[in-house]
Amino acid sequence: LGLFCAVGSIVVAGTATGTSRIMTSPDGITWTPRAIDVSAANTLNSVCWCPGMATPKFVGVKVSGTDRAFTSPDGITWTSRPIPSANIWNEVAYSPSLNLAVAVASSGTNRSMRSADGITWLDNAVPARSWSAVVWCPSIGKFIAGSVTGGHIMWCTLGHTWTEQTGVFGTQSVTGPGGIAWSDSLGLAVAVMGNNDNPIWTSPDGVTWTQRTVPTTGAGRPVWFGACWDETMGKFIVVGRDGTTNNNQVMHSADGISWTEENPGVATVQPWRSVASGYPTLAYSVAIDDGVDNDGLNAMTIEDSATPPSITSVTPDFGYTRGGALSTNPTITI
Repeated sequence: LGLFCAVGSIVVAGTATGTSRIMTSPDGITWTPRAIDVSAANTLNSVCWCPGMATPKFVGVKVSGTDRAFTSPDGITWTSRPIPSANIWNEVAYSPSLNLAVAVASSGTNRSMRSADGITWLDNAVPARSWSAVVWCPSIGKFIAGSVTGGHIMWCTLGHTWTEQTGVFGTQSVTGPGGIAWSDSLGLAVAVMGNNDNPIWTSPDGVTWTQRTVPTTGAGRPVWFGACWDETMGKFIVVGRDGTTNNNQVMHSADGISWTEENPGVATVQPWRSVASGYPTLAYSVAIDDGVDNDGLNAMTIEDSATPPSITSVTPDFGYTRGGALSTNPTITI
C-alpha cells in the first residue's frame, strides 16, 4: 500500500475519548486520522501489515472492549473482530513464510493467539507473564516474544508452541523487554530492557543473550521502549521517554553492539514509545509517542542524512522532524 499506520488512544484529561484512534500516512510526514468502531474505553495497542493473507490487510489488537482484534484492507475502513480471550493484547507480528499473525498479551489464561486471515483467531496457553513485545525473525524462522516485567523471553517456530527462556537478562528483571527488533542482515535480535542501565541485549537465536553498553547510565537516563531495524540505514533504531541528563531519546547502532545516542531536537522531552522502518518504500523511520503529555508532538521521522527534507539536522549524520498532534482536525502535517 505504501502506507504507514499508527494506532493508540486519544487521551483527554486522562480518559480515552473519540473514535479516531488510527492515523495513516503515505510518507511519514502528512498524517490523516481514521475512525474505528470502538467504545470510549478501547485502546488500540498494535498493528501490522499482512501482505500474504488471502486479502492483504492491516491486523491489529486492542487492550479492552468486546472485539479485541481489528482489520483493514486499505488503512481507511476498519472492522473490529471477535477473539477467543478478552485479554490485554499488547503486540501483533506477521510471518510471511507461515502466513500467520501472532499476538501476545499480559493478562488471561491463554496469552498468545494466531490467525491466518486476521478474522478467525485461535489462542494458545503460554507461561503467565506480562508479554508485551513480539517479532518475527525470518532467517531463523522464529517468533520471539518478551515480557515487560520479569525479564522473560519465549520463542516458537510455528506460532503456537512456545519455549520460554528464563534468567537470560541477569538482574535486569523489573522492566523489559519493552521492545524487540530483528535484523535479517545481521542475523541478530535486539531487546530493550526499559528502565535499566545498559538496557540493550542482543541474541542470534532468541536463546542466548548478551548485554551491551550504552552511553548514558544512572539517574536521568532515558527509559528505552521501542526498537526497529532500518534496512535503508543499516541500523537498529531505539527510542525512549523521560531522561533529563541530556535529552537524548534516540539511539542507533549498525551492529547492535556499539550504540550512539542522539537528541531529537524537540523543545521538551517526549514520551517516545514505538518506532518503525519505512523500508523499502521510504528512506527513513517513523516514531510515535504515547500522547499522555498532550503537548502537540506525537510523531517524528528519523533519517540518516545531514540535510533531510524539512528535518532539523542535529549531527553530521542524523536528522529529525518535529511532529504534529493527533486531534479532531482532518489532516495533520508535520
